[in-house]
Amino acid sequence: RWSGHESDEQEETTRRRQPRDDPGSSSKLVFGTVDAERHKRLAATFGVTNAPYVALLRNDDWYDRATGVPHSPATRFGGYLAFAPTVEWLNARLGTNVHAKPIVADLSTETIDAYVADPNADVLVEFYAPWCGHCKQFAPFYHEIGAHFSADPRVKIARLDVDAHRVAADSYGVTGLPSLQLFPRGYKRRGLHFRGSERTPARIISFVKSPQVYLVEATVTDMPEWDCVLWLESRGVLARGEISGRFGLTPEHLRAFESVARDGTKGEGDEAAGDDTAGGKEAGDATSGGTTRRVSYEDIDPDADADDAARAMIAAAHRWAGRSRWLETMEILTCVSHTPALRRTGIGSSPAMWNFLDNAKLHVEDPSLAASGFADDSAGGEDGSDDGEDGGATGFAQAVAEA
Repeated sequence: RWSGHESDEQEETTRRRQPRDDPGSSSKLVFGTVDAERHKRLAATFGVTNAPYVALLRNDDWYDRATGVPHSPATRFGGYLAFAPTVEWLNARLGTNVHAKPIVADLSTETIDAYVADPNADVLVEFYAPWCGHCKQFAPFYHEIGAHFSADPRVKIARLDVDAHRVAADSYGVTGLPSLQLFPRGYKRRGLHFRGSERTPARIISFVKSPQVYLVEATVTDMPEWDCVLWLESRGVLARGEISGRFGLTPEHLRAFESVARDGTKGEGDEAAGDDTAGGKEAGDATSGGTTRRVSYEDIDPDADADDAARAMIAAAHRWAGRSRWLETMEILTCVSHTPALRRTGIGSSPAMWNFLDNAKLHVEDPSLAASGFADDSAGGEDGSDDGEDGGATGFAQAVAEA
């Protein structure tokens, strides 16, 4: 019972096996569990020295009925402890042909596009190669991830052999192995790359469940320059005109951006949807998979005080942080970091700003941190004032804004 691997295997097997596990039933295969800690003598009888210990006991063949002593050590399963490989092993031993739905789907060049595009599922894909040593080490952990989500129809776990399907690997920008990409519901334009230093099941499961950090970064990166400012103002994360107005952008720019986000109207002279115009001087809808209508940025004031605008944005981020609204905090700071005019300012390029951004990401990834070190400034935010300082990250953010 103390073994974590045992708990994972038992949970998955319990979810998947048929309920006919009564020894008195006519089922050909009966599943049973023994708590080796409580029944040490029984465990010793079978030669159990570690857990989990999965063994096959053949009917009328594994013990002497007169003495109750096993004829020989039980046939132990030595493979990876997951449902599908265990069933394959039992099929080979028993001569059966039970089909086990794989917990990790194998994709090909022909199937991957449709698979990841499923609008009703978050799809995680591992790109691997049979010769890759790191991939081999990671394989058992990836099966654990598949087992964790096996009962959740909203999550699909898959993998693709890059050696056998090089065209697909090139199409999805695979440059290292193993590579993990998440295609969450609502964002299928490209995969969100898992960049964690530790590829543990817990970290990757958390990534699948809460990909907000990666999603915000991808959304802002997809946008042409300055679009993130209009995006934040249109959603009330920044006050309307608070930043855009400093650079000569008018309410008409914001209304045009909002109409694109609302109805996806395509304007005159646009290229096909999906064409990436990032880096240009035009705005469009980056949240729907490509630019659909362009808004001219020719009127941007080159003499505007970008440093003052960056300070105002970081001050706004501070107010959101003071209310433990870390997603909005991160959105603002990510916009600063991806907008060249703002990033090149003293405050936008300062270590303090980047530390603030990292701190915001940490809180978004782990919401349990939000309750520590922060006062709930319900009167603050975009239209209120801050009632005080707590000496924690909020005070730090304010110091950044006032530096």
